[in-house]
Amino acid sequence: MAAKVAFQNGKIELKCIINISRRTLETVMDAAVGGTGHWVSQMLCADWLLSPDYLSRGETRPGTADHDIIKKFLDGREITVRDSIGGKSHILTTTKLMDGIRAYLQESTPPDGDFLEWVDHELRVDTSYITDEIADSIVQYAIFNRIVYKDGVRL
Repeated sequence: MAAKVAFQNGKIELKCIINISRRTLETVMDAAVGGTGHWVSQMLCADWLLSPDYLSRGETRPGTADHDIIKKFLDGREITVRDSIGGKSHILTTTKLMDGIRAYLQESTPPDGDFLEWVDHELRVDTSYITDEIADSIVQYAIFNRIVYKDGVRL
């Protein structure tokens, strides 16, 4: 692990590299399907539709395959996220999603942000701690650079 440490005002600032695996991104997107349902009406990738509202109720519709959409996304395709409250569409990429993870870790306080673990001398994400709520926050940071919605209400 490459780390840079600076001492300032009795605090230590530690900058380190966190390994974000494809599995981590997949887990965040899987959880985001349910977690973003309070403000996202649809996620679209090319001709595939992923609707958090339908999926959270356990329904399916023709052409909806969340795993296929997530796979296309992880293979470099963009996802269009339709904001049902703000009335706008936003583009989500894997780069933005990774920026969302970084921002979430910087802005949140434990226990919410406590999903990191040391494995073989590397700092990694323990995907078993990524909840729908955490994934929702990560996606909001990825799109808006901050938390905009909480429980379907604009903050």
